[in-house]
Amino acid sequence: MRFRVILSIFLISLVIFFAYNLGDDTPQLSEKHDFYSSSSDCVDAPNVVSIEFQQSTVTLPSHETLLIQATLKDSSGAVVGIDPDWSTEYGSITPIIGLQQARFTPGILSQTNIWACAGSINESITVNVIQGNVENLIIHSSKENFSSDESTIITLQGEDIRGNIFSLYPPTQNWTYPEGSMLSISNEITWNPKHTGWHNISVQESGIEAELSFNISHGAPIRLSIIGDGILITSDESVEMQSVLVDADGNQWPVMGNWSTGNIVASEWLTDLGDRAIFNGWTVGSWKIFSEYTYQETGQFFASEYDILVSAGELNQILLDGHGMTFTVDEVLNLNPRAIDSAGNTIQNIQMTWTINGQVSTGTLEENGYVFSTETIGLYEIQVISEGGSASITCDFIHGDAIRLVLTETNSNQLTVKSGEMIELLTEGEDQYGNRFALNVEWSLTNGTGDMNPSSRGIGYYDFKPGDASGFVMMEYSGLGLSEQIVIEIKPGDVKKLRIEYEGELKQGNTVRLLISAVDDSENIVSFCDANSAIVTSEIGSVIRENNQIYLKFKGSGSTTIDVGCYGFKETFYLQVEDTILWGLFEDSQKVIIFSSLILMLIITILLVIMIQRSRSEYDEYEEEPLLPLIPGINPNFNTNIPVIPPLPVAPLPLPLPPLPLPQVVQTPLPQAVVPQQIATPKVETKEEKLGNAMNLLGQTKLKAEPEKVVEKESNIIEDDDLSWI
Repeated sequence: MRFRVILSIFLISLVIFFAYNLGDDTPQLSEKHDFYSSSSDCVDAPNVVSIEFQQSTVTLPSHETLLIQATLKDSSGAVVGIDPDWSTEYGSITPIIGLQQARFTPGILSQTNIWACAGSINESITVNVIQGNVENLIIHSSKENFSSDESTIITLQGEDIRGNIFSLYPPTQNWTYPEGSMLSISNEITWNPKHTGWHNISVQESGIEAELSFNISHGAPIRLSIIGDGILITSDESVEMQSVLVDADGNQWPVMGNWSTGNIVASEWLTDLGDRAIFNGWTVGSWKIFSEYTYQETGQFFASEYDILVSAGELNQILLDGHGMTFTVDEVLNLNPRAIDSAGNTIQNIQMTWTINGQVSTGTLEENGYVFSTETIGLYEIQVISEGGSASITCDFIHGDAIRLVLTETNSNQLTVKSGEMIELLTEGEDQYGNRFALNVEWSLTNGTGDMNPSSRGIGYYDFKPGDASGFVMMEYSGLGLSEQIVIEIKPGDVKKLRIEYEGELKQGNTVRLLISAVDDSENIVSFCDANSAIVTSEIGSVIRENNQIYLKFKGSGSTTIDVGCYGFKETFYLQVEDTILWGLFEDSQKVIIFSSLILMLIITILLVIMIQRSRSEYDEYEEEPLLPLIPGINPNFNTNIPVIPPLPVAPLPLPLPPLPLPQVVQTPLPQAVVPQQIATPKVETKEEKLGNAMNLLGQTKLKAEPEKVVEKESNIIEDDDLSWI
C-alpha cells in the first residue's frame, strides 16, 4: 500500500514537471542555466557571488577562436582565484587552468552560448558565429545543355575551415562569361546565353576559382535569311549565297531551301546547290533571289529574298565637269564624275582616289557628294584615279562678291601723313572668305581735307596730299554699293614761315593783340610764338608785352609794315591802319560819336531854353501895343464878329546856326489879295499862335543842327497842346 502511494506521488510529480516545462516559453539558454545552476558538477566555491565577463555578446568569424576571461568575486567584491567550469552549446571550449580563461572554437554558423559556473553562480556570454574565410568553392548549375532561348541558374557555395557550407553571390566583376550573354545576380545567379556552341563561365572568390561549361544550341527559328558574299557585282562576276534559319539571338544554321528568281530571264543565271546557290550577273540591273523553307518541327513556313545589283563591266573612262571654267569662291563646282565601260554603260560605286593640286582629298569630296568649293582664289587641278581609268580637269577660282571695303597705307599702314607730304593708299574689296582684290572707289572729301588722285600703280591705288586741315580728318569712300569711312591723322609739317593775326580793329588809337605762329607749307600751325620768343618791331605803334602776350598800340594810320622774328625766321607783314575822328584821341570812333552827340544835345537844349525865354518876352511886349488904324477904303461897318482865321502854319526852313532873329510878320503885315482877312482881324496873337511860331523857329533850327532822329526825339518831349510852361 505504501509503495502504491509513493508511486502515485512520483507519477503526479512527473506529470506536473512536464506540464510546467511544456507550458514554459523560457528559451533553451534558461534550461541550460537551470541545469548548470543546480548541477553538482560546478566547482565547489561557496564564497563566489558573481562571475563577470569582459563582453556580453561577441561576433566571431568561423575560422577564428575566442579567448574568454571570467572574473569571480566574493560578497566584498574581492576576486576569487578559482577556475570556473566551462560549457557551450555548439563548438568546443578549452579551459586554461589557473587564469580563469577558456578558448572557444566555433562549430556551426549560429548564435551559441558559453557558460561559466562556480558554486551556485552560473553566467553566460553569447557568441554569434558568422561566415569566415572561404577555403573551398562549390559551383553547379541547373542544366548544362540547353538552347539560346533558355537560361540556367548557377549555384555558388563556399566552405570554411569548420566545414560550414554557405551561399556566395560575388559581384559581376568577379565573373568571366561569354561576350554578348547576360549574367544577373540578385537572390540567385542567372545566366542567359546568346550564341551557340560550348561556353565556359568562371568565378573567383577569396583567391579560389571555379568554372562551369555549357553546350548551347540554337533556339527556335524566327526567320529565314540568305547570306551572300556581295550584292554589287559587275557583269563579269557572280554571287554565292546560302539559305539559313535565324533564332531570336541571331544564331544561324543552314537549311536546304527552294531557290528561285523574280525574273524568268534571270533564272538561267541561278544555280541551285541545296542550301547554297550561285548567281552569275550578265545584264546590268537589279535582281531578286528568293529562298523558301518549311521548318519540320513546327511546320512553320519561312521565305527570304536577296537583292543583287549588276553593274557594268570593267572601267574604260571617267568623265568630269568644269574643265577650263572660271568660278568665284562664292560658287561651287559639281564634278559630276561618271565612270563608263567600253560600251558606254555607267559604272556605279567604283573606288576612286581624288587629288586637288596634288593633295589627296578623297574623303572631303566624297562627303560633299563630289561638289568642290574653296575659300582661296587660284588655279586648281582636280584629278581622279581608279582602277582601269583616270581623269583630270583644271579650273580657276577668283574672288567672290565684296562684303566690305578695306583701305591700307602701302608703306607703313599707319594712315598718318605730314602736312605738305603725300601717302599712297590702296583700296580693296574683301569677300566673305577674306580674299581681297584691288578696287577703284569714289571719294568724298570735305573742303580743306586735301587732294585724292589715282596713283600710277594701277587699280585701287591713290595718292593723298593733305590740304589746310590738320589733326584727325575723316573721309568716305564707296564702291560696289558699299561705303566705308577712314580717319587719317595729318601731322604738322616742318616750319616754313611765320604767320601773324590781329585780335581787334586796325584803327588809329586802338590796341590789338598779336597772334604770331609758325606754320608749314599748308598753313597748318606748327607752334605759337609767345612774348618771350617773338621779336616784333613797327614804326606805326608801340609794342606792349604783358602776361606772355604781345599787344600793338597804333599811334598813326595808313599803310605800314611790321617786322616779326621767331624760330629763326624773320618776316615782314604789311598792314593798313584806318583813321579815326579826332586822331584817335578817344581810341575809338564810336566813343567820339557818343561824346559829339552829347555835346550837340547840350547845345540844342541851351538854344531851346533861350528861344522860349525870348518868345515869352516878345509876347508880353505885343500885348501892350495899340491896334493899327483901319486902312482907307474899307467899310467901317465891317462885322468884327467874324471869327478870326488863324494863319496857316509856315513850312519850316533850314536856318543857319546860331539861330536868326524872330520874324516880325505879325507886326507889319503886307496887304493881301483878300483885304478883309488882313485888316479886319485884329493883330492880336493868341498864346497858341505865339507858341506855334516859337516851335516853328525851333524846328527850323533843329533841322539844320541835328539828324532826323534827334528831331523826332525832341518833338516827343514837348507836345503842341502842352501850355504848362506859360
